[in-house]
Amino acid sequence: MRHDFLEPIMTILPPAPEDLLNTIFCNCKSGCGSQCGCRKAGLQCSLTCGQCNGQACLNALPYQSDINEDGTFDPEIMEELETNVVEDDNEDQFEIYQQPEDDDEEEEDD
Repeated sequence: MRHDFLEPIMTILPPAPEDLLNTIFCNCKSGCGSQCGCRKAGLQCSLTCGQCNGQACLNALPYQSDINEDGTFDPEIMEELETNVVEDDNEDQFEIYQQPEDDDEEEEDD
């Protein structure tokens, strides 16, 4: 800083990491087909692509679930709540209720 102003300095370092400098982003308006810049470069579309965001296109990276992600339910919650499917005309309707308390616990409260 000189006289309260920022002053540029010369450097031999690249302006950004090499991976970032070699990354290509497309701006396809429909589907990311054969004209897609990412596809032409042999890359999958990513979140930084303009229109598709790497999700709504034919060149999107397939979703990979995390093996280490815990996909189980919390046992304490499952003990307290149960899901009961209501047998009715509407198969999508669910009713959630609390599991009844043990009789021993009720006697202790009295």
